[in-house]
Amino acid sequence: MQNKQQTLGGTISFSGKGLHTGVVVNMTVNPAPDNHGIVFRRVDIEGQPTVPALCEYVTDTSRGTTIENGEAKVSTIEHIVSALWSMGVDNVITLVLGGVTLNRILGDCVVDQIAAIFVLSQTL
Repeated sequence: MQNKQQTLGGTISFSGKGLHTGVVVNMTVNPAPDNHGIVFRRVDIEGQPTVPALCEYVTDTSRGTTIENGEAKVSTIEHIVSALWSMGVDNVITLVLGGVTLNRILGDCVVDQIAAIFVLSQTL
């Protein structure tokens, strides 16, 4: 059973092109307080709307998992969410800048991403 209320000991940033869109996306994963959950914040949209990584926000699963909340949309979140879950991290705020598709930036550096999350999750 996984321990609850874990976050990162620091910030992790990734950048790359979305596989389905070709748009450059920058992502920064930040620690968050207890009971925050895994939340994506679209910092490239006015008002910086958020989308919690919860099943009620899933709008598409045809090429990956897409979540939406109003104007905020983030696609192919399963890579980052599974890396976080694997390390027991359940509270982060992820800032997304430049696009909606995360899979290519995560797929290309998934080993580095998991290693970084592991190291930062152990520093608490």
